[in-house]
Amino acid sequence: MNPNISFLESSRYDIALEQTRSSLPAFVGRVFEDIVTEIALDNLPFKTSGIGRWWNRRGDEIDLVAVNEQTREILFGEVKWTNKPAGYGIMEGLKKKKDLVKWHNGDRKEYYLVVSKNGFTPELREIMDSGGVIGWDMQDITRMANLWGVGACHDERRLQPASFPPLKLIFHTSHTFLSCVLADSGTVHPTPEDHA
Repeated sequence: MNPNISFLESSRYDIALEQTRSSLPAFVGRVFEDIVTEIALDNLPFKTSGIGRWWNRRGDEIDLVAVNEQTREILFGEVKWTNKPAGYGIMEGLKKKKDLVKWHNGDRKEYYLVVSKNGFTPELREIMDSGGVIGWDMQDITRMANLWGVGACHDERRLQPASFPPLKLIFHTSHTFLSCVLADSGTVHPTPEDHA
């Protein structure tokens, strides 16, 4: 049952809208994790034989774990859909949780991935630059998903990555299909060839 149906039926649109807005980030965050999982299949440092979320009965969870059974490589990933840059604390938490995954412990090559809607703190960026962690921000995700191509977005215009910061991306995934809805108060940022 839709929790907002009674508000909509009684014309209390303001309450329904507020409740929808408050729950939207959690919903979009889960969809974003699904999209990152699809994108990761073709963009990890090794070919995967298994990929998905990991959790245990205590409630510990890792957003993304990818493995290669033959080479004993494993990747642990955290995916963040928040308005803050991802920081070192996310990496610390991931390193603590990785030991809970009982899969060739002590005899595996480990990789780390942090995906963040709003980039990374300088502290985490320094770790990533030293080669310890793979980091993807929204521009990386957009590039890897090929979302800047013609027909990728609802208005079928190509967008420049430079126009990305003011845009809000809401992703929808269904099996292997990716589409995006771009909203910026109705403003679309065309490529230079659109002005020709």
